[in-house]
Amino acid sequence: MEAIAEKNGVKIIEPKQELGVAKGVSYSLTKEVALNPRNSELQNVKTLLHELAHAKLHTAETHMNYSAPEKEFQAEMTAYTVSSYFGMDTSAYSLGYLADWTQGKELKDKSKLLKEVHETSTEFIETIENTLEKVKEQIHEKEVGSMENIKDMDQSSALENLKETPAHLVTIEVLDKDIQDEEVARIHMMDAVTNDISYLSVWNADKSNREDLYVSLMEKYGERDNVSLDEILRPDVYEKVQDSIFDGKGNQSFVVNQKDAQMSLDELVKDERYGVLIDKAEEQKNPAFSEKEVELYKEMKKEGYAPIGSLEEKLNPLPHTAKHVTASMEKELSGKYESFKRAQSHETVNDIDSIIHRVQMEERYFATKHVAIDNELITQESVTQLEHKVQEKLNKEGVTATKQTASKVVDREKQFEPFSNFTQFQNVTKKKKQEVELER
Repeated sequence: MEAIAEKNGVKIIEPKQELGVAKGVSYSLTKEVALNPRNSELQNVKTLLHELAHAKLHTAETHMNYSAPEKEFQAEMTAYTVSSYFGMDTSAYSLGYLADWTQGKELKDKSKLLKEVHETSTEFIETIENTLEKVKEQIHEKEVGSMENIKDMDQSSALENLKETPAHLVTIEVLDKDIQDEEVARIHMMDAVTNDISYLSVWNADKSNREDLYVSLMEKYGERDNVSLDEILRPDVYEKVQDSIFDGKGNQSFVVNQKDAQMSLDELVKDERYGVLIDKAEEQKNPAFSEKEVELYKEMKKEGYAPIGSLEEKLNPLPHTAKHVTASMEKELSGKYESFKRAQSHETVNDIDSIIHRVQMEERYFATKHVAIDNELITQESVTQLEHKVQEKLNKEGVTATKQTASKVVDREKQFEPFSNFTQFQNVTKKKKQEVELER
């Protein structure tokens, strides 16, 4: 704690007057903080973090920019986040404190407030870990001559393991009722690797259904899938978030640690890190990627994430002609795949023409696809991504194949061989007609 204070130019002093029931106080004009001498050790740690957050965020120059509820929200959220990270459970006090200060109060820009909380928490955590690292090094320099020394070594090893996992900061913000539409909450994430902050919206389309809470998560193949919030959060935390969203009960902000989650928070943050690159590639005409983004992308590809076209071009630049060919091929394949899927959706067992049309569209698509891949005009990964995009478009339009017609092409990849001549195609068509006649 002293290291945090020193880094931010804050002095820890004795109280200038009786604090009563207050756990501590921050003197913003003089950059000093004081603790109540009646505090327990745990209270001192949590309170000092709270007051140091005030000193960091609400200085003589900036404190007038925040209302009292906003300042208390930021200070307690920072203390709660840092305490939770180091395994100190202060929820019994912190959540009640946050509820008292935020319920019914206007917090103008909660996203901005949370961004500052995340940044401050990260700085405090890094400072504490660096200090503990120095202590660990001092322990290593001494001979292990007693059980006490061994215990210290075990503690330092635990710290080492702790640092191997990125310290992502994840919080949930429940939006105020008057600004809720279908978006009812946000999962804010500070990526410990990039220090970037992003958020995922929590949606509720059916206001009468408390279980209708979902998040659109980025998948490794480059598309988003809707996932129920109860698949992300453990039941106890999920119920608290539910109560806050639908009943306005309890806290509006929650810190999410790994113990509170059903899935890996590291994977959640990594998937969204990939999603940010996907969004950038799709939304900008000529996206510019930093060296760090390129390096992160290389690591993502090793972990199975699908290629991103504009980043692939940066890594493996193609001649102008090759770029043109690839773009044309993607456009051609998209059109043929869409025609095939539409024909498949219109195919019926008793309609010979619909079957023949589907076979024609299927042949056109798979023939073009295999030639393009064999001649390295496009990669299999790009084709998979392309198919997902077309399928998503058709799903939105309500275009779907019947189970019967869809089952006919399940093993298409394994058995496909392009027709060598028109006679072969005619034979297949004739066979299809015969099959239909027999079914009749």
